[in-house]
Amino acid sequence: MSQSKARPRRQNKGDRLLSGARAAEVQADYSVAPFDRQAVEMDAKWGTDQLPSLVSSELAAKYGYAIGRLNEFLRARPIEPDRVQTWADACVRGMRLMDAEAESNGAPKASAEVFFEFELTGNDEQPFRCAVIHDGSNWRAIKAARPDLVLFTAREVAVCLQAQMKSDLVRAAKDQFPQAEIVEIKKQKRQRIADDAIPF
Repeated sequence: MSQSKARPRRQNKGDRLLSGARAAEVQADYSVAPFDRQAVEMDAKWGTDQLPSLVSSELAAKYGYAIGRLNEFLRARPIEPDRVQTWADACVRGMRLMDAEAESNGAPKASAEVFFEFELTGNDEQPFRCAVIHDGSNWRAIKAARPDLVLFTAREVAVCLQAQMKSDLVRAAKDQFPQAEIVEIKKQKRQRIADDAIPF
């Protein structure tokens, strides 16, 4: 569910609550908006950051160069909004060319398929519906098709389980009883001292 660290994003510098943004910075920021929208649409269609991997290396390299130049001009001080706009427009054209090439190649689009889905109910609470996905590249397509699901990547599940296994009790139970199943995790309450003046 991460986004590309290299991809420029609009910073909403025109917001009146943000101080210190000069006219040139606001102009440059707004010129990135069409690129940002196009990138979101391509991520939804092909998967997050997947489009460059679905086209020729030559086209992907040209797009990568354009992204690099756009990033350079967004970081430059003083900022040059005309140059930012030039490269933002180039990136939009690059995405459209990659989109057309991926379509002509019959490349696979983002899938709403999940690896594993589960619904947990009980204790008179609202059902908790979750799904495990292989990676975060298709999360937009899955969320659009199944907004009721809380999505976790396989890595996130492993990280959560690893943290849970740090509990001596859980590890001992799993070691001694491999078939044992965790059905509930209760928070440990802080034991209050009788004369504790702080009520928490």
